[in-house]
Amino acid sequence: MDKISKRSKGYAFVEYTTEEAAAAALKEMNGKIINGWMIVVDVAKTRPSNFSRGRPRPTA
Repeated sequence: MDKISKRSKGYAFVEYTTEEAAAAALKEMNGKIINGWMIVVDVAKTRPSNFSRGRPRPTA
């Protein structure tokens, strides 16, 4: 949710069969305007093993 407009940001996850295809999509689409929306493209990053989405992790 966008904090200013209170509208959904919208997002998608896209998988490519090759790293070359993913790099080409990143180069071509990042910053492109579609229907008035600027597209932001980034490569997914691995979450740390202790990632908890902001909630405290239970302790033993």
